[in-house]
Amino acid sequence: MNLVPSSIWLDDNWVPKIADFGLSRLFGQEQTRMYTVNVKGYNGYMAPEYLYRGEISTMSDIYSLGMLILEITTGEKNCGYSEDRSARNFVSNVHQNWNTKEQIIHKYPSLDSNGLQQVNACIVIGLKCVEAERNKRPSIVDIVDKLNGKRVPIFDQASTSQER
Repeated sequence: MNLVPSSIWLDDNWVPKIADFGLSRLFGQEQTRMYTVNVKGYNGYMAPEYLYRGEISTMSDIYSLGMLILEITTGEKNCGYSEDRSARNFVSNVHQNWNTKEQIIHKYPSLDSNGLQQVNACIVIGLKCVEAERNKRPSIVDIVDKLNGKRVPIFDQASTSQER
């Protein structure tokens, strides 16, 4: 519930570790969803359902993960301002400027075909993770499968627009 860049640390071998589990202590071990009236978190990383309705679920973390993936892949900073706390402007910008392979090549001209495929996959994954409707976001299993090159049905629709 606090997946932001400052919560990801690297160990001596550059292996990422997730830190700052303070907010997750609110969540019971068997719970899959809960509601709160005290919305706390970092602008730009809070899922819309949490931000506007206080609804917390694993899909809230998927949203934050998607924002991180998009930031890392595009090299652009997600700046969630007070008027755009769920960073919909950032997401729209990625949709506009990273939609085709030609746009990706323009941003990363030295990419080989394998690198292009990896960046494209990360953009598709990131955009699917930040869907405004939480039930349209992939599970962590689907995300890992997609990163491992498997065909995952939830990404098929998003992938077709990326392959233009």
